[in-house]
Amino acid sequence: MTDIVICSIPRMSIYYPPAAPALLKASVEKAGFSATTIDFVVQFHHKYFATNLWDRLDRWMVLETDDPEAYNIIRQETQQWADQILAYSPKWIGISVFTFESHRLTKMLCLAIRKKNSEVRIVLGGAGISGDLNNVGSQYKDLGLCDAIISGDGERSIIELLQNTYNETFDRLEDLDAWPYADFSDYNLDDYKAIKERNNQSESDSKSLWQGYGNAWYRSDEILTLPIVGSRGCVRRCSFCDIPSLWPKYKTRSARNIADEVIGQYERYNVQRFHFTDSLINGNQKNFRELVQILADYRKEKDADFTITGQYITRNGDSESQEYYDLISAAGFKILETGIESGSEAVRWHMGKKFTNRDVDMLMERLSKAGIKAILLLIIGYPTETQQDFQDTIDMLSRYKPYVDDGTIIEAVLGGTQHIQPNTPLGRDPNVIIEKDSEGRLDFFNWQYKLNPSLTFKERIRRRIVIMEHAQKLGFISPTNNQEIEILKKRWESFKNESKSQSKITDVTESRTQSKNPSQQKTIA
Repeated sequence: MTDIVICSIPRMSIYYPPAAPALLKASVEKAGFSATTIDFVVQFHHKYFATNLWDRLDRWMVLETDDPEAYNIIRQETQQWADQILAYSPKWIGISVFTFESHRLTKMLCLAIRKKNSEVRIVLGGAGISGDLNNVGSQYKDLGLCDAIISGDGERSIIELLQNTYNETFDRLEDLDAWPYADFSDYNLDDYKAIKERNNQSESDSKSLWQGYGNAWYRSDEILTLPIVGSRGCVRRCSFCDIPSLWPKYKTRSARNIADEVIGQYERYNVQRFHFTDSLINGNQKNFRELVQILADYRKEKDADFTITGQYITRNGDSESQEYYDLISAAGFKILETGIESGSEAVRWHMGKKFTNRDVDMLMERLSKAGIKAILLLIIGYPTETQQDFQDTIDMLSRYKPYVDDGTIIEAVLGGTQHIQPNTPLGRDPNVIIEKDSEGRLDFFNWQYKLNPSLTFKERIRRRIVIMEHAQKLGFISPTNNQEIEILKKRWESFKNESKSQSKITDVTESRTQSKNPSQQKTIA
């Protein structure tokens, strides 16, 4: 018997073991309780990836397709997962729900558990619960599918749950150094290397569409990657982001504490790459500088060969130096994801990202010289984005082609056009009107901005297709592109049906205008 089984479920990354269950296990066991973690994500991937069912199953989760065969397979899997969980005779079952893409499967797993054992208690948590605007967690609780909901940081709450003192308060930890490192001992870590080997051997195009992301070399390296959670929240208050509503205050572990975990996990598991799951790794500049110095010294002294990836803030270029980026590289930080968002300074300023194009230029040059790779994160169709602003983004990608050619920029994440959530500054902007769907729910993709009325949903999709084609011509890689386009198509079809419009997205190979301006080369009929 165990006090709690904590499981992760599809859909989420399969290139490193999930961090949340491992963190919760460590906290629970430090408090004197027993815990077992199970990763159903990796099991599901091993069973179905590169089969003719893979895309159908993935679309059933992401696009919520009406596919009876996919439904029956998922139902069978959740029945088996319920048996696997209940074999531990747990008092509690914790299900980590990463995003809305796991909602359908969560419901089916809860139903399977309830039918097999009505006494065991179920708790739901994760970003797919805490950050869900339709309050799915409360809906499931009202339906009797679960017994408790954990919102916010879960380490303390899950201990209170086991102590029968939990009152479902939204919790935020203050001293992150006081909590134990993630415990991956229940996972067979070789599984995550085997996944990459299998993906690379597969001839299926599926790996470039959905969870596989096999066309990005840094994701498909056959090495062990472990996640590190170094901070919670963000120092910025970007207009489009809901992180400040979830974590009002930015909290970070000390540099020494983070370094000790990196070094300890490296020496225990021979980890070849660490991925920081943080919103940003350099939110506290002094702390980050201390961290990179500690890790650079360790790698040099021990001849350690691990590398690190994470999200990175673009800052004022004049406050930094090439020597600083050389030190970051020496510490093992070899891939940095940075939210450039737009080639337009005016758009970025409205977002709250107050850095200039010159700052970005300086960053790219320094990364290139230091041998650090960059992933550019972009937002297409921000409410204030004019045609000229969009052209500025097109021009920026063209300007950075040399960095694609020399291998510095390895990916451009184009996203699925701007969607607006109510718990963000944009969502509270009186000039933003968010439409509702036929069921009365807010449709975060279907919005209007009073001060920029020409930026319709149709126009945003057109721009997204235009920049996709332009980026592809320049040689940019965007592994999640096909998935994002599929989601946009579904959103557009839903919008058409509700507005009774006969418009449709023209296939990307058809109806191209002959304008010399790349940002005006695509029409949507």
